[in-house]
Amino acid sequence: MKQFTSILFIIFSINAYAQDFIKIEPAMFSGFIQQEVNAFKVEVIRVQREAFMDHWEKYMDKQTDNDIMRSENMIKLEKTVLKSISANPLNIYLFFEDMEDGSRMFVGVQDTVTGFIAASDSKYGLALTQLIRTETTKVFLDAKKNDLEAEEKHLKDLESDLDDVHKSQDKINKKILSLNRDIEKLKNDIEINKSVLSDVTDEVGNYRSQLNSLGANTPDETRKKVEKELKTQEKKRDKLSKSIDKDTRKIYDIQTEIRDLEYELDKLKSDEQNATDKVMAQREIITALRDELYKIDHR
Repeated sequence: MKQFTSILFIIFSINAYAQDFIKIEPAMFSGFIQQEVNAFKVEVIRVQREAFMDHWEKYMDKQTDNDIMRSENMIKLEKTVLKSISANPLNIYLFFEDMEDGSRMFVGVQDTVTGFIAASDSKYGLALTQLIRTETTKVFLDAKKNDLEAEEKHLKDLESDLDDVHKSQDKINKKILSLNRDIEKLKNDIEINKSVLSDVTDEVGNYRSQLNSLGANTPDETRKKVEKELKTQEKKRDKLSKSIDKDTRKIYDIQTEIRDLEYELDKLKSDEQNATDKVMAQREIITALRDELYKIDHR
């Protein structure tokens, strides 16, 4: 009885050691031969039933040249010698079920001489438990590595999204910088034109004063010359005024465009923060997965 208790303690210690992702416990199961027999119940998270079955089928195929019988949810192998377990031929039954977050498997190992082996069996129970845990861990690791690959791909997509936001911000900032330079140029042109306009306005006043001061006896040729110069200066004045007005409207339009771009930048700041948060959260997921894989690999 003491030996039996010790074996159970070792088995359940193994289970506790892996209980975060694999549970292995003794069970009675009737799905093998239509009557309840000793079995091992195995539950593993994050592993799909089909992948679980594929792994065990490959494992069994390596153990024997006998044909493996597989149905939708069961694998059966008859008269196979598992050297690490027993020198006697064994009939091995694996029955699989879906779980909400993984898969469940019932393992029945029938010694053709003594019958179905229980987890508490002093001779074979511990070895079978270790074999089941080792192979199930391999499946779990494969699933975890697939998860990691998927999460890393998702991270690249998120980083690409963040990069797109940064590119949009850079593009808008460059556009704003260019527009501000345009405004500065227009302002300089306006100041120059205003200065010229002031001089031209003075010239218009001078020619108008000259024209008004001409007496009745002033030759027509002289009067026409003054009138011509007056009109020339008035055209210059009007052209300068229109240019100033046009540049002023351009500045207003550009400032409106800049405000719209700045509004886009404000929205992009929110997008950037959201994208950054997603990237950081995804990196934490990947770090946790890598840590978990490392811990499992080094157990």
